[in-house]
Amino acid sequence: MPSVIPDPMSCFIPDYCTGIECCADIPVLDQGLHLFIHLDLEKLELSYGFENIKNTMKLIDYVWGNEIQMSEAGDLIKFS
Repeated sequence: MPSVIPDPMSCFIPDYCTGIECCADIPVLDQGLHLFIHLDLEKLELSYGFENIKNTMKLIDYVWGNEIQMSEAGDLIKFS
């Protein structure tokens, strides 16, 4: 994460310290967007999402070092 976050975006680390939440202003859409990611070390799960879309990935079967690709909202947003 860059040391200086652009003005239209602000982020914070919640009390549980294994996640981050951000709000971004999207001038083209004239809207804000809430993004988050949370790592649950007890359940070995990674939860991520934006607005009302939330997904959870189980890390128990993940082979560390392998790259994964996920797409959300009809390929509107892609993670890799």
